[in-house]
This record gives sequence, C-alpha cells and structure tokens, in this order.
Amino acid sequence: MRKISVLFFAVLFAGATLCTAQQRKSHHPQNAQQKTKQQQKWEVFTGYTLSRDYGFPNLFNSGTQGSNSYDEFAAFNLQGGQASATYFATKHFGITGDFTALTKNQNLTLADSNAKTQTVHEQDYLFGPTYSVGLKGQKISLFAHQLFGVAHTSIAFTPSTFNCYISSTTNKATCSGNPFAMATGGGVDIVVNSHLSIRPAQLDYWTYQLSEKKFFGSGLFSDGDSAKLGVDGFRYSAGAVFNF
Repeated sequence: MRKISVLFFAVLFAGATLCTAQQRKSHHPQNAQQKTKQQQKWEVFTGYTLSRDYGFPNLFNSGTQGSNSYDEFAAFNLQGGQASATYFATKHFGITGDFTALTKNQNLTLADSNAKTQTVHEQDYLFGPTYSVGLKGQKISLFAHQLFGVAHTSIAFTPSTFNCYISSTTNKATCSGNPFAMATGGGVDIVVNSHLSIRPAQLDYWTYQLSEKKFFGSGLFSDGDSAKLGVDGFRYSAGAVFNF
C-alpha cells in the first residue's frame, strides 16, 4: 500500500511540475492589480466527502448460536464533510492541515436474532506538504499533497448493551482506535475570483493499520497478539475554496 501511495504522489507531482514548465513558456504579463489564487497566502476548503473504505471491521452473524464475528475485508461507503487550511510559504509550496468527519449507519441481525444498528464513525486529522500550480492565466489550479496524521475510528452499537469485544465477558458499546494514517492525493480548483474558487474534484488514496487487540479489546485476543487490520480506500471531495 505504501508503494501505491508513493507512486500516486510521484505521478501527481510530476504532472504539476510539467504544467508549471509549460506555463512559464507561454507566460503573458497580467494586470498587477489582479490578485490570483497563487498570490494568496491562505486557502481554506470546505465541502462534501465520499469515502470508499476497504478492510474496515464489519460485524456479522457467524452462524454459531450466541456467537458473533467480524469481516476484516468489508467494504464501506462513508459520507461526511471535510475542511482544510493551507498556508503557502511560497507561490507553489504550502503546508496543509486537514480534518474529515465520516459516518455510516448499518442495520444488523446478529447471532441472537435481534436487530441492531452499527454506526461507523471516522475522523481524520492530517497534516503535510502541498504543491500547487496555476494554469490558463491562473484560472485553473492543480494541486498535490502528502498528508500524515491520526484516524480516530469507532463503531457504536444500538442497543448500547451489545458487547463490542465479541465476548461474553465484557460489555462495551463502542470499539475505537487511533491509528497512524496517511493520505496521498490532489485535485483541481476553478478560480471564480481572487477570494473564491470551486473545487469540483479532489481524490485521495489513504491507508492505516488498526490494531485488532486495541480496537476490540483484550477480551478477544491474547496478551501477545499484535494482529493488524489493514484499512485503505479512496476519498472523493468537492466544495468551495476561500483564498485570502
């Protein structure tokens, strides 16, 4: 997965660099009073996010009476919102702080034949470098970023008496974890004016490894068990960008 992330970022960076070189060759002086996006120090994005997650722990009926299990290869579509702020130290390079909140509700019928609701929550707190370049007279902006941080992941159940540990020894309504995460991606902005842009598409590939023992609790695993649950996916975002 790390190789995919590195390759994805390399392709985005190479493309943006090539666009910069082509732009310099065809550069024409513009009105000095007209501020473009690349001349702004701060960029704030807010919008909608759809994430396709692979490998997220998903509880299901194992077929044994009184027993539940989970599918570590489950695929989820989570929806939510995203907000990020980027400070450009130079015309093209900046530092980005990114926050994303995602959720999904799913109805379950587990081993006890009672209907329950599984609510998945994910909050990503990411930080890292961004490279941006303007095209077509600065009316279109391409960017690529490499972000690192924490993915606070949790699964809550209704009724709350359901045992998250998948064990008869402990009652806990919520499983949770805070694994290290990274996201590699980029997108395109269409400049409306000096302070507003529209971001029709941002695509990120992201990944993290969740400790099964820490997530589900020691009631399910031995003290020496350090199994990792690999979770990755793609995240699409769109919204508005404010420049100042």
